[in-house]
Amino acid sequence: MERQFVRGYFQLREFKSDSAVRSPTFLYDRFYNPEVDERFVVEITVRERGRKVKIYPYWEGAGENPLDSFILYLLSKCDNPEIIEAIGHNQLLYIADKAVKNEIKMMKGLLRGVADLELGSLSRKQKIFTIARRFRDIRRETEGAREKAALEEI
Repeated sequence: MERQFVRGYFQLREFKSDSAVRSPTFLYDRFYNPEVDERFVVEITVRERGRKVKIYPYWEGAGENPLDSFILYLLSKCDNPEIIEAIGHNQLLYIADKAVKNEIKMMKGLLRGVADLELGSLSRKQKIFTIARRFRDIRRETEGAREKAALEEI
């Protein structure tokens, strides 16, 4: 299973005034490509279960792989320093994450509304009454959830 994947670590941003302040470190995995990566394979002797074994891992060391440089270039172009909460992150993933979170919020509101309608009719049929909360409180929650879901759709 050696040399199936190559893992790269990167940081997209650091402050010009203070190089110690940097964006988080991220990683990416890519498939090992013998045409580009073979020259970065090194032989290392390690001990495994009490005996010496030779392994051949990928190690860039002081070298520079053009494929990894290209990947880092693409990732740097997907960064937007204008959005503080996304600094150093891939902007496309950030936008996709925001869209998914909005969809989840909308679905929660819709499901809550449907559940309230279904449970409301069930409680009337079974003559189950809520004593702990007032009708107005329950109604306000239901309407609020519906309005919130409708606004998030827009």
